[in-house]
Amino acid sequence: MDCSIRIAIAAIMMATMMGCTQTLKEDGASVEKKLVGKWNCSTNNKDRIFSDSFLSVYRIDNTVTTDITASLPIPDTTELLSYTIEAHAVWQYRKGHLYESDQEFIITGNNDLSRQYEKDLSDEFKKIGSAKWRLSWKNRDNFIKSRGKTKLNCIRFKN
Repeated sequence: MDCSIRIAIAAIMMATMMGCTQTLKEDGASVEKKLVGKWNCSTNNKDRIFSDSFLSVYRIDNTVTTDITASLPIPDTTELLSYTIEAHAVWQYRKGHLYESDQEFIITGNNDLSRQYEKDLSDEFKKIGSAKWRLSWKNRDNFIKSRGKTKLNCIRFKN
């Protein structure tokens, strides 16, 4: 696999898996109740070298489904890696953190070039296992989900 493709895949991995506000002082039950619903999230991707969007549905039965769209231009070319990623997991809020475990990913390339590397990206996602996020609430309908340097700004999706 060519180096620029590896860099692009690594950038997609970092942005999709890594999450101004107040520290959460609520008990776990009230946080879980507030978290249940549909959320539209985006990254704080300052360099804007790639676009992404996350639509997560947290259910009362502690399952979560997230649909991710990630696109990244390949450096020094006009080509674009673009993927739709569907993630299924189990979630739990504990001691100020949101845990998403037993994650399964379905990855679909959105163009011919991306489809060539679906398996490589899928193999990388299999290594993830579980994710641990810190939650910070702006208000009932807006929270920040952070992990390392990555922050996802999540806004409640209203039909």
